[in-house]
Amino acid sequence: GAENQQQADNWNRATQPQVEVKGSNVTLKANNEGAGDHGIAIDLDIAIPRKAPVSINNRRGDVSVVGRDGDVNIANQRGDVTASDINGKLSVSLDQNSARISQVTSDVSLDGHGDEVSIEDVQGTLHIHGEFDDLRLEKISKDVAFRSERTDLEFARLDGDLDMDSGDLRASDVFGPLHLTTRSKDVRLED
Repeated sequence: GAENQQQADNWNRATQPQVEVKGSNVTLKANNEGAGDHGIAIDLDIAIPRKAPVSINNRRGDVSVVGRDGDVNIANQRGDVTASDINGKLSVSLDQNSARISQVTSDVSLDGHGDEVSIEDVQGTLHIHGEFDDLRLEKISKDVAFRSERTDLEFARLDGDLDMDSGDLRASDVFGPLHLTTRSKDVRLED
């Protein structure tokens, strides 16, 4: 958003990512506010050892994490989250965005509020707390717990799929015991 090349070059120099190393922790700050109150967009592709745990705190923009053997924590505002091929625990906090989570071999926790959430092929437990417009679950191997202002749902395992929005809940191949408390929602359970 600069008016000329010199201004763009100055803003580019002022917004270089900052790396801080303390022991075995590495902190990377995008530094998109380094040029002051100007519109700056930064795209980062970060490659780290597969077994290193990752913690991401992002205020705007999409986050994608693929191929991790360590635990992953993501807090994202105003941007979509994609996480797949995770062999550790996954914790995601959303604020006004969507998420697509797949192929996680451990526990998953999701909280916040947002639009569409799709979670599939989780071998651990799944805990969801918050308000989401559309929720789709598929193949969750252990306990599932969902809490929102209008719905409390718990069950032991999901071999099929579950779709839930503000007015409908449909699920197939759910293993109990199942506990559901909801209001203003049509419910259809199969198999």
